[in-house]
Amino acid sequence: CLRDSLTYTKPNKPGAYPQTSLKMRRNTSTLLEATEALPALLDGMPDFDSLFERLSTAQVEAILDEQLAFYNELVETKEGFPEGTRYILENPQEFSGVLGTVADMFQIEPDFRDSLEAGLGDLSHCLIAKDKISAMSTLSKARKLEVGDLTIIPLKEASDLKIKIKSIPNDSNIIGRGSDMVTTSKQLKPLADYLLGNLLVVKDLEVAVTTIMAGWGIVDQLGSYSGSDLVLKNRQVSVHGNLMGRQKKLESIITEIETYRSVSYTHLRAHETRHDLVC
Repeated sequence: CLRDSLTYTKPNKPGAYPQTSLKMRRNTSTLLEATEALPALLDGMPDFDSLFERLSTAQVEAILDEQLAFYNELVETKEGFPEGTRYILENPQEFSGVLGTVADMFQIEPDFRDSLEAGLGDLSHCLIAKDKISAMSTLSKARKLEVGDLTIIPLKEASDLKIKIKSIPNDSNIIGRGSDMVTTSKQLKPLADYLLGNLLVVKDLEVAVTTIMAGWGIVDQLGSYSGSDLVLKNRQVSVHGNLMGRQKKLESIITEIETYRSVSYTHLRAHETRHDLVC
């Protein structure tokens, strides 16, 4: 193999360009000293075709399209939400005071969705209304229409509540505070603090319940939870997947499909161009 030697000089007067010289020289290699070992080395390389399944462009697109259809249906049908909540989300013109749900308004990294959904419990289904008047109006109309179960938080009043956010204990088992793992608007940040400010995400729940002070909700990354009220619960993964982050996941899949098809088209055009040049 070859190794280069690069010399780069500074310009010696205004308007001059730096001079670059490139010299190549042979570099020694242990393989060059034992050429008889090369066949054995090559024979020892794995057959990557046998290790990995090779998919055609059509197969990859079919997989991505299936994921897109699955998440698109979840977002459109609101599967996993209570019946009353679904009705309100599907008829926004009738409930103008509703901003959305906690699950829709809080964006969370995939690694922590199980944790925070367990920490929130049924509050992840909760509708967020502009204020208490809007919440009461929504509740009254929903009761008259008999739309089913729902829960509403009035944003203005909830944001005005001042809760004591405790300092995080110095413990290597703690990953972080629940509210710090949520990305949301400035308007909704006080609500995130109110709901998740005193929830700790930990690596090992069994260790945490014996070492962390009382007054904290504690949850691990699998969704096993110990509340500040000493109630323990385990989150069963739903057939509908996570409620939180569905819209973000849908947007991610759409972007992935568009990127894949763009790259595939570019490769196809490059292949056609090479074919034309050869012909």
